[in-house]
Amino acid sequence: GSKQDGWFAAKYKAARHSARGLLNRTLRINGKQLHPARGVFARFMAPLLLWWMVALTIYAMSLDDLGKLQQPLTSLQTAAHVQFYFARVRMLANFVVFLREHEFAAQWEQLNVALTNDLANMKYQYYTLLYGGVVPTMLTDEPPVIAPPAVFQAQATANVFFQTDECLRLDKSTCLPTTSPWYKVTHSGLDAQFQEFIKDMEQFSRLPAINQTIDTPSYQYNWRVAAIDLYEGLHTASDTFVGTTLDALGKLQTLHTILLISTLGLLVYLVLVVLVPFRRQLLTESGRIAGLLSQLPQEADVEGQVKSLVVAAAIAKPKSETTSKNWSIAKGVSAAAASAARAAATRAAGAVGNFKSKLAAAERVASNPG
Repeated sequence: GSKQDGWFAAKYKAARHSARGLLNRTLRINGKQLHPARGVFARFMAPLLLWWMVALTIYAMSLDDLGKLQQPLTSLQTAAHVQFYFARVRMLANFVVFLREHEFAAQWEQLNVALTNDLANMKYQYYTLLYGGVVPTMLTDEPPVIAPPAVFQAQATANVFFQTDECLRLDKSTCLPTTSPWYKVTHSGLDAQFQEFIKDMEQFSRLPAINQTIDTPSYQYNWRVAAIDLYEGLHTASDTFVGTTLDALGKLQTLHTILLISTLGLLVYLVLVVLVPFRRQLLTESGRIAGLLSQLPQEADVEGQVKSLVVAAAIAKPKSETTSKNWSIAKGVSAAAASAARAAATRAAGAVGNFKSKLAAAERVASNPG
């Protein structure tokens, strides 16, 4: 217990000493106080503090944009689900029509039930895309994903669904003529086409098997309009959802690019504006100190005098006496070191006084040349 208490006490004293050194950086030498330049600390820490502020700001903005990114991703997922069920409904309707009189006649009931189920799923996904709602998922242990009303999130998407009066085919030269009975619905936006497709497919799925033929009016819309106009219109709408998602990702990329550029800029500033001038100042100061030390006489080298006396005293002692009387040797060395220090200090003081007197005499001779 006492050893552990002593260890904690030593660590506490060391931490207190370090904290005191950080807070009070004044040096006291020979009764004089040396204060550091106040601008040095700010000049060194300003780039780092600025980089921390930029990094934290961009981190907060990135988290906010990532939270907003879920909406366009959910809308894009819902649009993909609509396209998937649209393709399945068309495929099942074709199976019901073309395979009814062949070897798959026994499976007609199963195909018609699958058509009804997929049509209901497509209708739910489409209305979720328009007005928002819960997106169905196969993961039962995950929380439900709420899709926003994606069509009204961007003006370009709303134009494709409700406001455009143009043909939605990619090749405009193949658009239906004005004399076609489906001209108006193909030039009234994607929503009108999809609503007509839902209505015709619901009617087609309720017909008896004998009436589900290729000439059925409710089926003709499937291969005359839905096969090209509605199909390519859905792809055009999906491209708008992809563009919205890419715009959100582009904002994140821009934020991280700003962080990278600011990091590199602050690093260059720290090296060229702070470290390089500070290194140059250190070299200049070292040269000045070396020049001042070279002007001191030999007697002022107190450390060298003490070292030479201590080494000489240690060599002069016999080996047996060194091993048996360590305490007396240490005492003698200490006394010799103290004596040498006093002698060196006396000689240094005399040398300095002699130098001052010579300097004063030289000044008097210079002032009285006669």
